[in-house]
Amino acid sequence: MSPSAVDLEKQGWEYRFTASEPRLGEHVAEFRALGFDVHLERIGADDGPDASCSTCLEDRPVYAIYVRRSA
Repeated sequence: MSPSAVDLEKQGWEYRFTASEPRLGEHVAEFRALGFDVHLERIGADDGPDASCSTCLEDRPVYAIYVRRSA
């Protein structure tokens, strides 16, 4: 079971935005280069208000990007 957004915020994570490949890897690399730890949460069809989105989420996984300053 993945943590909720509230749980992540309590742990110091800050939501930035959602992304999928090929840009996801670029964003992760850039945040790490800037000194952030990066946590990704996959967004599934059940996570949004529109069930018709399930096909695109299966073909190209989308992730919420959370960051926090490295210790």
